[in-house]
Amino acid sequence: MADQNSVAWHVEVNSMTCIVFAPTLARAKWVAVKGYRDAGYGRKGEWPPISAGRAECYDRSPLRNQPPRPRTEDYALDTGSDQ
Repeated sequence: MADQNSVAWHVEVNSMTCIVFAPTLARAKWVAVKGYRDAGYGRKGEWPPISAGRAECYDRSPLRNQPPRPRTEDYALDTGSDQ
């Protein structure tokens, strides 16, 4: 379910970059790793290399009102963010 307080996070999981809309950094990392594993990468029980930080330029995207999931930067831009 979408959170009204979600903000954009730029997350890199094992060299794969995505944008995640989540209320906290921890939640953004969890969503990104879950998407990485759902795509068939990594092994359960192991935490892949991950780095994350705020991506304020995407904060106005309408995607922030949708359920959290990893998205490509191009997709986030094409949905109306102010970059």
